Amino acid sequence: ILNAPKTNWSQVPLRKYLAEQLKVPVMITTHENAAAMGEYFWGHGRGLKNFIYISVGTGISGGVFVDGKPMQGIGHPEIGHMLVPRHRKDLQFFGCCKFHGHCLEGLASGTAMAKRWGAQAPHLRADSPAWALEGFYLGVMCHNLCMHFCPQKIIIGGGVMAHEGLIALVQKEFMSELNGYSPSHLITNVEDFVVMPKLGHQVGLVGALGLVLH
Repeated sequence: ILNAPKTNWSQVPLRKYLAEQLKVPVMITTHENAAAMGEYFWGHGRGLKNFIYISVGTGISGGVFVDGKPMQGIGHPEIGHMLVPRHRKDLQFFGCCKFHGHCLEGLASGTAMAKRWGAQAPHLRADSPAWALEGFYLGVMCHNLCMHFCPQKIIIGGGVMAHEGLIALVQKEFMSELNGYSPSHLITNVEDFVVMPKLGHQVGLVGALGLVLH
């Protein structure tokens, strides 16, 4: 594990430790790569070669599948740390990411929501302005992902997405951000393009099984 917001986990050689203690072969990947793998074999990613899985919880992170496998460059994609424009009604909040402040994770993670609104996402009222703001930031995220990777589908999971109606706000803001630009003409049904995971909260665990089996 490299640098991490959870300070005590930074630089921990987790795979080596588990292999030594358990005396079995150990494979390791990110939660989002595992979740993407679960959706690839048994969920909304089945039959697709190129799609993206995003988790919106205490942080924001993602796994990018390209040609049927997780994309890996000099490291794994850090989608949560992309820089996004602040909403005009959110100019006084400076974000919670200790590395970048107002990156996507700093503005739209569950941690950011709690810091901004004084309550965890599950305890915010359904009519709270928090949800429109969250829909905006995640819609901008989907716009950026679409422009950078041209995925066949974007799957968004994590605890924050459990709020009823949030996925519809994200879909609406995403199409608004595209503003008719390509590839909007290729998206015939945004409700089938930006979706929640078919495997629900088990997606990471099921994906870890997929990593081992395949």
